[in-house]
Amino acid sequence: MNDRSEAMTTVEERRLVEQLWQELKPLHDLVHAYVRQQMVQMYPGHVQLDQPIPLHLTRDLFGTMLTYLEHDILPFPDIEGIDLGPAMKRKNFTEENIFQYADDFFVALNLTRAPNRFWNLSIFKKTPNRHMACHPAA
Repeated sequence: MNDRSEAMTTVEERRLVEQLWQELKPLHDLVHAYVRQQMVQMYPGHVQLDQPIPLHLTRDLFGTMLTYLEHDILPFPDIEGIDLGPAMKRKNFTEENIFQYADDFFVALNLTRAPNRFWNLSIFKKTPNRHMACHPAA
């Protein structure tokens, strides 16, 4: 195990994750408060400013995917997002390329590279005619 990411101890990982969480928590709290405020207007009587967002309104088993709200809660609805799809198609991106770019991005943030076991054990593209859970939470 000469790969630094595989040699990192659980204690080091937990310390790093906790440190990152403490740095991101103020932003997380502000974004969550903004989303909750918008949902109070969308679902009067169902969402309270001082309470968690009810899980059934997230439309997600884990309560983490609020993307269906994107067009209703974005602060600047007239500004179009950037669609990277066409550029990625021109450059012949594969599913594995996307993960590699993400890994490089995290390394640039001084996080550890994904371990070899991630690359060896992951399935990056759904196998045709085979039932697979290909959701990010899977």
